[in-house]
Amino acid sequence: MTRKTVKLTGFSTLLFFLLWIVLSGRFDTFHLVLGIIASVITAVACRNLIFQSTDGISARLVQSVRLCFYLVWLIVQIFKANIHVLKLAFSKNVYEILAPRLVAFDSILETELERFILASSITLTPGTVVVELKDEHFLVHAISDEMARDLPGEMEQRVAAIFRKRLV
Repeated sequence: MTRKTVKLTGFSTLLFFLLWIVLSGRFDTFHLVLGIIASVITAVACRNLIFQSTDGISARLVQSVRLCFYLVWLIVQIFKANIHVLKLAFSKNVYEILAPRLVAFDSILETELERFILASSITLTPGTVVVELKDEHFLVHAISDEMARDLPGEMEQRVAAIFRKRLV
């Protein structure tokens, strides 16, 4: 391991341990030691997923802040999609409005982490679910024309923005 990789792994170990403390709420020796062991194992096992490029801690902190803003935006989109699905469900002509379909598209997102975030976001949004993901190829089931039209759309652009990718 390079010196930079060791630093990044140590940083992620610290973050995992802080998360462990917050979630466990136990401060006895047994739980703290168990938390340290679990944090080290998780950080080492996931170092290539978390830090796919070794841009440095400052770049990762910026991406973490961007991810937080993205998650707030995603929660709003999930709420809007819930309202849309609710309107569809209680519509008088529900069978005329529903137009389930499979939508295939290729994503410009380059890393597995980016595509994972996009796939998870699509699946979390009511009315859409990722059926298949192979490399950059997505196959998504959408419940209506409106949901199908929005794929991949702004969601992909926002995921790309987390990692400073520009769409063509």
